[in-house]
Amino acid sequence: MAEIIIPQPFRRHTSGASRVEVSGRTVGAALDELIANFPGLRDELFAEAGMLRGGLHLFLGERDVQSLDGLATPLPAGARLILVLPISGG
Repeated sequence: MAEIIIPQPFRRHTSGASRVEVSGRTVGAALDELIANFPGLRDELFAEAGMLRGGLHLFLGERDVQSLDGLATPLPAGARLILVLPISGG
């Protein structure tokens, strides 16, 4: 099992859950399972082309999955995926 940390703005789709356990063996499979359980997250996470929305980052531990194998990145048992929203300000 892996754990996905859900940022506050997305928790309206997870009934307030800040953490969700998934059993996918890759980042993509984990996100597919997350969306199957919480369909409202699809538009929050993915652009039309099936890629993560611009500005949205997904970390496996301390590494952005885009610097690894993207959605094909394997998930070891006990992995923690952290969704990070873009921050704006000035």
